[in-house]
Amino acid sequence: MEEIHKILSKVLPKIRPSKEERVSLEQIALRIKRTVRKIALDLNIEGIVAIEYQGSYAKDTWLSGETDLDLFILYDTSMTIKYLKESTMKIALLTSKMLHAKLLKRYATHPYATLVIGNIEVDIVPAYSVPSPDKIITSVDRTPFHTRYVKKHINNNPRLADEIRLLKKFLKSLGLYGAEIKKEGFSGYLAELIVIYYGGFIESLESISKYWRPWKTYISIEKTTSFVKEKSPLIFIDPVDPYRNVAAAVSLENMSKLIAYSKMFLRKPCIDFFFPTKVTYDLRELKKMLKRRKVLSIYFKKPDKDIPDEVIWGKLKRSMRKIVTQLTKYGFNVFSVQPVVIDDKIAILIELEELELPEIELHRGPPVWSEEYTKFIAKWINDAVAGPFVNEDRWYVLRKRRYRKAVEIIKNLNREATIFPDNFTILHGEDILKISSTESFRNMIYTWLKKRDPWISCFIREEQ
Repeated sequence: MEEIHKILSKVLPKIRPSKEERVSLEQIALRIKRTVRKIALDLNIEGIVAIEYQGSYAKDTWLSGETDLDLFILYDTSMTIKYLKESTMKIALLTSKMLHAKLLKRYATHPYATLVIGNIEVDIVPAYSVPSPDKIITSVDRTPFHTRYVKKHINNNPRLADEIRLLKKFLKSLGLYGAEIKKEGFSGYLAELIVIYYGGFIESLESISKYWRPWKTYISIEKTTSFVKEKSPLIFIDPVDPYRNVAAAVSLENMSKLIAYSKMFLRKPCIDFFFPTKVTYDLRELKKMLKRRKVLSIYFKKPDKDIPDEVIWGKLKRSMRKIVTQLTKYGFNVFSVQPVVIDDKIAILIELEELELPEIELHRGPPVWSEEYTKFIAKWINDAVAGPFVNEDRWYVLRKRRYRKAVEIIKNLNREATIFPDNFTILHGEDILKISSTESFRNMIYTWLKKRDPWISCFIREEQ
């Protein structure tokens, strides 16, 4: 425990915002808020109840050097959603011109705007001002209640702010932070609730490592009755809305990783868990790995730039699941799959045990005691390469494979389901590097093939 506290004492000064950083951000935040308010008045926008900051900045749980601002324009519930969208976009456009900021349009439940000012992104989000969470009209209407809930707990126990920072940094460094479809990880709000529930960072890791089990973990801070009906690996009831699972986005793999890495850190604390050593690829070793191993890449041009990232990633992940299902169905052993978005291209990387299987396969039939044996024999008596025959307690035949090559299965799947554009390309081996020569892409492939995170090396070193 002493070693853990020693490491955390080194981490906190690096992730806790300095006084100068706070003053600088407060000045920027105030300037933006005043500008938005003035423009709203000048445009005579009706129905605005409040303009206020939400998220980690408002709660004081933001990390040094990683601040984004969430400025909510809260409207009266008598306004239409169309009015909210149009009014907010008008305000954002004029704000961007006045502040000389880059304007980006985003999409969640409904469109919102992002202003890029220097290295800070400011989301300007339209929402309804509702009296209670059960009166929400759009999903973002809950956010002010989330902010108030977390602030109340931090005001009662100020040390929680730094404890939350530690968990957020831990999750970010492990690649587990973010509830968007691309990440399927832990949102900032969920990280805050975990620390509030357990009382601190170390306490959170201890409980996660000891008691969390996929599909069996249910947490409710307020001990309220849950109305959540979905099945998720982790259920963490929203304390302001018993109908919502805050952990709905967390994948089985990411929950499992947090359990595993919590165990590892508590056993062998290491600063690499917060500041991992940057992995740099060796081109010769990368080419060697691609040559030795059975890797395919399906790549195609990114769809229209106006399509939201959430839509792109949602379709991409559904396509990956279909590919794995089909490959497995026809006898291929899939080791891992990795989606990548590079500039204007999208790639799905697949590593298999083999790219091509033998012509003949063993096909299992019913148990010998089953009456289905007659159908099995009738089906295969003329078409089997060998059999039907009994082996131990089942009927079997040797039959010709429908597909021998993984590439054939993928192409056929696309003909039947059209999961890729017509101009998709399949590459394998060193040819995969032709997709992009950027350092980030090659580093990503190297890391994916290596399958060893930097903190694992730290753990092994300590064990030895």
